[in-house]
Amino acid sequence: MKGIKILVILLIGLGIYGFFCFALVNNALSEGEKDTYITVGIKSRQYYWTSWRYGKEYIGTGGRYYTVTEEIKSEINTSIGPEIKLYHKEFFVRGFYLYGKYSFLNIGEADRKDIGFDVGYFVYKSAIFFIGGRVMEADFKFTDTNKFEALSTKHDISSAVFGVGLRTKPDKTGITAKIEMCAVPSGGEGAAEIEINVGYKFKGVPISLNIGYGAWFFKSEDPSSASILKQYGVEDYETDSSHGLTLNIGYTF
Repeated sequence: MKGIKILVILLIGLGIYGFFCFALVNNALSEGEKDTYITVGIKSRQYYWTSWRYGKEYIGTGGRYYTVTEEIKSEINTSIGPEIKLYHKEFFVRGFYLYGKYSFLNIGEADRKDIGFDVGYFVYKSAIFFIGGRVMEADFKFTDTNKFEALSTKHDISSAVFGVGLRTKPDKTGITAKIEMCAVPSGGEGAAEIEINVGYKFKGVPISLNIGYGAWFFKSEDPSSASILKQYGVEDYETDSSHGLTLNIGYTF
């Protein structure tokens, strides 16, 4: 798990750095119409977050077994962070980092980090295909330990993703639109998401504003509880699902 997360983060850094160098050199050598664009900006997601956790029940005086509790739901809050997108002709690479703090009523709170990285291609006009990675880290701090005892207070999920979508190209001004979805075809750990937004890119100033709505899903096995849960026929996984508004601001050069 930790090795996969480190690998994904390294690929994000190396991919962005390598593509950035390639795009700048190629654009400096090329003449005529511009074919390289770089967008830097702020990305935000207003998560309404639901997480399935494992609680505790006692049997008799000494024994105990674990079972799945009802899901816990956060109050609505916002994760925010930087985003960079690099386009060269039909190819693109992009990455983002988001952080937010969330409160779970009468249960506790959690710090959440989301990291994403994609490499893609405009296969036909505005149709895109991309592959990438997603990392979701959550650090739960529970206050009512008599009612609820988490077997894993940290979620650390890393997953590859494959995605498709329709979106306007970076050189277009005026009204813009995007719909994208991605998932990993796996029965174990994984991630899936869908996001739709519309926006406007100004002509005189290369600034774009986008607002939309999205849903994000992560699934993680819990190795610390697997043997206990399977002993009583309980599935040994945890899930995190979120949905909410998105708001992005970008500057393209």
